[in-house]
Parts: sequence; C-alpha cells; structure tokens
Amino acid sequence: MDGEAELLLRINGRHAAWPARLAGRSPRDAEVRRAPYRAANTSISLLLRRGGELLLHVLIDVGLGVVNSLLELERTGGVDRVDALCLTHSHFDHIAGLDWLLASLARSPVAGQPWPLPLFCTSACFDEVFEPPRMLYFWRASVAHTPLLPGAPVTIAGRGGAVITVSAVPVEHGPTAPGAAILAVETRWTGRPLRFGFAWDLLRLAPGAEPAPFFDCDLLFVDSTTVHPMHDPENPAGHRNWHISVEEMLALTAPWRPRRTYLIHYAGSRDDEPSPHDCLAPEVTRPLTNAELRRLAARLGKTHARDLRVAAHGRVIRYSG
Repeated sequence: MDGEAELLLRINGRHAAWPARLAGRSPRDAEVRRAPYRAANTSISLLLRRGGELLLHVLIDVGLGVVNSLLELERTGGVDRVDALCLTHSHFDHIAGLDWLLASLARSPVAGQPWPLPLFCTSACFDEVFEPPRMLYFWRASVAHTPLLPGAPVTIAGRGGAVITVSAVPVEHGPTAPGAAILAVETRWTGRPLRFGFAWDLLRLAPGAEPAPFFDCDLLFVDSTTVHPMHDPENPAGHRNWHISVEEMLALTAPWRPRRTYLIHYAGSRDDEPSPHDCLAPEVTRPLTNAELRRLAARLGKTHARDLRVAAHGRVIRYSG
C-alpha cells in the first residue's frame, strides 16, 4: 500500500464526570455553560492511516458526550468506523456512550465495520459493565472481549498491516471500579517506535504494579481531577476521592520521563477546599478555567522541568513517517 503513514491522536473529550454544576457560580461553571455540547468526558481516538486511508481506529473510553464528539470527527475527518474499543474502567463517565455507540455500529452501513466490536479491558471491568444484572448486559453478545492482564501486552490489528500493542497496569480507583487500569500503547506504524500513556482515573498504582510500559512515553495523558490532593497523605484510607491530583501526579510520573505530558480529566470540584499539606499552588482556591489551568501547567512545567500542557477538546496530534 502506497502513501505516507500517519498516526493521529484525537482528543474526543477532556472532562471529568461532572464538568460543571447546574446553577454553579464559579468561572469554570460559566465557561462550560458557554459550550455545553463540547463538554465530553475524557476519551481519545488512535487513528492509523496510510495515504489518507483509515486502517485502524481504536477508541479509548466512551463516556457522556463522546459519541457526539465522534459525530464531529466524522464530519471534519471522515472517520465513520470504530475498529476496537479499550475501556480503562467501568465508571459511568467512561462507559455511558456505549449504548449509543453499539447501537450505531450494529446498524452501520460502512464496509469493514467489525462486529461484534472488539473490546479490550480487564475481566473485572467487563463483568461490571456487561454481566447481568448490570445496565448494559443486553449488549454482551455485541462485543468480542479480549481480557487485559498485567504484564501481557495484547495486539490490535487493523487493515494494511496497521498494528498497536496495549498494556494494562492495574491501579486503585476505589471499590466501585473493579479492575481499573491505566493503558500504555506502543506502535512502529510511522517507522519509529512511539509510546503513549493514558493514565487517567487513579489514586495510586495497585500494590506490585509495574509501571515500565509507561517509561519514556512520547505523550502521557494524566489524571488531573484537582490541583490539590483530595486525601490525607498520613491516612490513605481517609481519602475524599479516588483520584490523584496534579501535585501528586507530578511526583508519581517524574521517574517515567515522559517527553510531553497532558493534563486531562480536570474538574477542580474540591480545589476550593484547604489542601492537607503545603501545596505547590497555594493560589488555587477554586476550580480553574481552562486558561488558568494552562497558565498553571506552564508554571509547574518550568518548575519541574516538564513539557506540561492541557488537553483540549477536538485537538489532533499527528505523527508521520
């Protein structure tokens, strides 16, 4: 097959479970209210193309607003097929679009649309979503599940030799998210090794978890639900949320040496509460707007010698070879 090989990462959504509060009065609430139909939950598409032809589309998470965003991608980029779905965990803001997605693909007129849809997630996550009496049990036969296991990368293949490998690293994200994992993707599609990390929604790595698949990522997307920690570091059982903060994330991922890091999944819903320790950003006393979060990322990036940025809805990051 002739033509240039391309890999594109498209940010379908960047928001946490509750992007804004109804009747909320913070500047962030007002910002989201100005464009409510672009407030999709966190999700990314990996697109492998050659000569402009789409050979593999892997979707990572499909929460509220993500299918709306995929409709936008179809209009702007001509992407009308999903070849595989990866789920990080079973929380509603990461699976809420499944019903709409699967109903669409079941009726798709697109030649080559895989069906049942290949699905990659841990067995515990799969059971939480699809086993009776769970809400989406009636779609169980519409997905072809490949379990993700720690230390056992799986291959997802598309057309024309397009291939990626996915590795899962187990994390602690609370009792309502059994089997939660963060995902690392590798490919040589553009002729050189590329590695991407999708590390949203975690409080900490699971005991004994090996983060090596995330070392030296070209791009690392990280949980940044709040700027300040939401749990007492002296009493981990006393957490107020099962998410890592921007401050804690910087410490956790520093040994991973990512070339570029994107903050994603920000809500700031507890950034108006006192931090339990001396914090890196004492000026943050309320949820931040996106512009404020970008300025903070630039400052913390300089302090920590990191290329630290903020994910934006609809942004496409392109690699070619």
